[in-house]
Amino acid sequence: AEWLELRKVDYTLARVNGDTYSTSSHDHEVVQRLTRVADADGIDIIALTNTQSQREKIDAPDPRGIVLVLQYRPAVDRVWVGVPAGLVDAGETATRAAERELQEEAGVAGKIQEISPVFFHNASMTTDNARFAVLFVDGHAGAESGQPADAAELIEAIEVRAGVTAR
Repeated sequence: AEWLELRKVDYTLARVNGDTYSTSSHDHEVVQRLTRVADADGIDIIALTNTQSQREKIDAPDPRGIVLVLQYRPAVDRVWVGVPAGLVDAGETATRAAERELQEEAGVAGKIQEISPVFFHNASMTTDNARFAVLFVDGHAGAESGQPADAAELIEAIEVRAGVTAR
């Protein structure tokens, strides 16, 4: 594979129970990412909207929402709903990756509010890691063309607000 490899990890656990000390040896299969180019492999984007949709005016006490994407994922062979996300390119900061991925996947620009420390998506199975980026978006997801950089991607962006979904 080009991006990932399966490897076996051997490790020892030490246990103390009262006056008794014991160790046990184990092994575990791990998927390791081979393409890390920064301290974090990827960026997961929490894009918060702060204006009402241009397509529909909603009389709601709080018009804020979140941008989500519907995207076909080959690993699970179905459309997945999640936050915009992507890999950090070589030489790219987490801030720039978040801005780029939000534009590519949702067709909107956002203003960075915060970048999280590095976290692991599924530390029991993979070395894949990322940062969260919180951005404020003025506008509506999908309002402009969010043409993905990779032609193999098919993405639809939606904006979800309390009790209302705008497509």
